[in-house]
Amino acid sequence: MSASAIYRPFPKVKHFCIFPIAMAGSNLLIHLDTIDQNDLIYVERDMNFAQKVALCFLLYGDDHSDATYILQKLLAMTRSDFPQSDLLIKFAKSRPETWRRHLVEALCIIGARKVLRRLGFCWQELRMHYLPHIAGITLHVHPLLKSLYRMCEELSLVQSGRLLLDVREKVESQQAGDPLRFYDPAYLEIFLLDWLTRRSIKLGDINAAGSDVQLLVGHLKSNGLQAQANLLKDTIISNAPEPDAAGTAAMAVKQEIESDNQQSYCSTQIDAL
Repeated sequence: MSASAIYRPFPKVKHFCIFPIAMAGSNLLIHLDTIDQNDLIYVERDMNFAQKVALCFLLYGDDHSDATYILQKLLAMTRSDFPQSDLLIKFAKSRPETWRRHLVEALCIIGARKVLRRLGFCWQELRMHYLPHIAGITLHVHPLLKSLYRMCEELSLVQSGRLLLDVREKVESQQAGDPLRFYDPAYLEIFLLDWLTRRSIKLGDINAAGSDVQLLVGHLKSNGLQAQANLLKDTIISNAPEPDAAGTAAMAVKQEIESDNQQSYCSTQIDAL
């Protein structure tokens, strides 16, 4: 195996950015292309299991077959005392044209600053570019995955436990099949992956069109977690594409015709009286 392309230990003297000149705009995008697949081995070594779960949820969760694969891999890792994995290399090979951009944005979302610094990035530049602190806004990662991750981070362990018990009971009552044999609410993303693979919740397309997270929203609202319920609903609404001019005009005409028909019907009824 060849040496890592850019992954490096921290410098002895701390700097605001590893590079002497802060990367911005096109410079950041150019640096993205210098990340090598060999770097991913060291990236995984520098992450704890909770970070790996969150990262894989963001990277793999938007595709049914990918979510099924990563769910089984993560479950296998929970049963091992010394889990070794190639989760990120697998992702890179499955998306050869886009994996770098997805990976760096996902690392920003979970706040993996140590890894990003070792990859040669400046956190402040990344924060301004990807806006990881603003839910529902993404460049490459599915926006609903980002908001679901934010929900997981905001819930306490007790709240996560209540959510998984409630939603799991509803899912199992609606669907046949083997239940998920995993019970740790600290890794709520694993349960979300399971519900995604069962299509009990749906992300929809990249604009969240066709999404369905009502099981989650219903539980959150009934348990006093209105902020998290609004987070999911607002993400769907804010990412919905605006109708084009023709569609808007057609809708206006349709509403006008319906209004005229209603008025005509009312006039006819009055005349009949």
